[in-house]
Amino acid sequence: RSFPSFFISRADMAHPCGPVGLPVAASSPLSFAAVVGGRTGFACRANADNHPPTPQQRPQPTMVAVAACSTLVARVGTQAFSAAAGASSKAVLLIPPLARGRRRRQWLRKAFTVCRCVATVPAALDLHGRSTRRDSDDSPNNALSVSRASDSVIKVFNAQSSPRTAFPWSFNGQQDGTGSGFCVEVDGRKQLLTNAHVVADSVFVELRRSGEAKRYVATRVRVSHECDLALLDVADPKFWDGLQPLPFGTMPHLQDEVNAIGYPVGGDGISMTKGVISRIGIQTYSHSGKGLLAIQIDAAINPGNSGGPALNNEGRVVGVSFQAQTQSQNIGYVIPLPIIDHFLNDADPNNPFKTRGFCSLGITFQGLENAQMRHCLGMTQKQTGILVTAVSPCLQAANLLQCGDVILSLDGKEIDNDGTFSVAQKERLLFSHLIHLKYSGDTIEVQLQRDGAQHCLHVPVEPLAMLLPSTQYDAPMPYFLYGGLLFLPLSQPYLKLWGDSWEANCPKDLVVLLGLWPTKPGEEAVILSHVYPCEETQGYTQYTEYRVVSVNGSEVINLAHMYELVQQHAKEPYLRIELAKRTGNKIVILDTRTAGEVNTAVLATHRIPAAASPDLLALEGV
Repeated sequence: RSFPSFFISRADMAHPCGPVGLPVAASSPLSFAAVVGGRTGFACRANADNHPPTPQQRPQPTMVAVAACSTLVARVGTQAFSAAAGASSKAVLLIPPLARGRRRRQWLRKAFTVCRCVATVPAALDLHGRSTRRDSDDSPNNALSVSRASDSVIKVFNAQSSPRTAFPWSFNGQQDGTGSGFCVEVDGRKQLLTNAHVVADSVFVELRRSGEAKRYVATRVRVSHECDLALLDVADPKFWDGLQPLPFGTMPHLQDEVNAIGYPVGGDGISMTKGVISRIGIQTYSHSGKGLLAIQIDAAINPGNSGGPALNNEGRVVGVSFQAQTQSQNIGYVIPLPIIDHFLNDADPNNPFKTRGFCSLGITFQGLENAQMRHCLGMTQKQTGILVTAVSPCLQAANLLQCGDVILSLDGKEIDNDGTFSVAQKERLLFSHLIHLKYSGDTIEVQLQRDGAQHCLHVPVEPLAMLLPSTQYDAPMPYFLYGGLLFLPLSQPYLKLWGDSWEANCPKDLVVLLGLWPTKPGEEAVILSHVYPCEETQGYTQYTEYRVVSVNGSEVINLAHMYELVQQHAKEPYLRIELAKRTGNKIVILDTRTAGEVNTAVLATHRIPAAASPDLLALEGV
């Protein structure tokens, strides 16, 4: 409803009683019903002591003066008048210079508040008396404010259960976790971006929008555990109503301000923390063990923040929160835009749920800080570079690169003697980042020196798998049981079963396999993981955690290959399995005529559902 306006001439403004445009200093709306009364139709509330103000007291911020026309209040109601006056930003303090008589002048000098209600919608107040946000709060350049951008940040609820590493047919107990995510636009569709570790091994995922109570069921669209990112989708169209995708910004500089938004532990509502960019460099992603570009910030990142956006002051995304330094204070890490962009554009054409992964040259290198080395290799004083010490035989780069090559530059970027290149002032990165920006099948220009001559080669790059996988997520682990012996592929999660000091405690014959490349395509290390005690396996328990070398003289490449070899030689009287040992290989002999009976007994006794994992059983059409 609208109310009459009150006008004052310019002449009246210059009245000896003092200024007549003093703004109202009320911290909360006053109840007009409490102050309006009297036969005159006016009343005033001067101060907390309920005494009329003196002229010297009028400008004080603690003074609140209110006046209203009683007939107006009677017509519209005290509640409506009070709500309009309290919410309107047009309320002013007026001292109308009308009276000449002493008593009348004294009365009129008391401060009156007149609410000028114009044809505008007053700001609504929330439970705490605060004005609610309006679209006009956004910045003039159409960039969302950080506060408005938080509406696109959602809370993720995940129920997960992972297979037991040593006994992969069974699962660990269900665990419930929470994280954060936010709306982005991918190929013209709204989807939700979060961390892969937030939804890893999930059995049920739910999402809840900011400020709402209802949860929506979500599905995983794409997951990359390597860079710890995942995309989610919701089938219910109501979830997307009014949910705006956050725009991406640009790569920030050191000391740029950043806002971390999410749902960390310590409460159920959304949280916003602010900090600055303190470092940009290659960091180990704890979820995968991969070394990729990361941004270090000093804004608080706690459990539950994972997957939430890091925004600049324009409300644009500059990264995704994903991990923190637990042994230090105020050190958090954000996945930057180059890694996010690579993830969004790297869907595997054969399986869109996965990505092809980050590429590698497949080399190991040595720095050339020593001047004697550079001189011996024929380098000039101005030349810098790194020495290639090994090349993976499984990548195409092995056809072009050789041990002893000195790499001088990559894609025109000069490589320094420590393996880094200059990005900007006070910023240097390891040369591997130039390769991580490529996609599988791309080439990179390599300027190198070989035997004193310089060459420019275009070397193809591709993802490189290590002999021991660093992680095991979202897929059942393969296994097979034969004659009471359990065989598994070796991985780093298996070695970590030896505890926090696993590198020191687990078998040395297995630790030496860390960091090695496969020498053949598809190669993996297969081990004898467990021996179920019975008469047929007597004396074999001492050979657990040994790597399998061959079956009946045929070299074992991976677990699937070993399974096929066992099936092929099952008609022979005995199966001869060779195990690797530094002090001399060991031999295990199994009688193929009794191996089936032993398997049946072990499966029944230990409640194992099948003698092999489903992927291996599929090889023989079972």
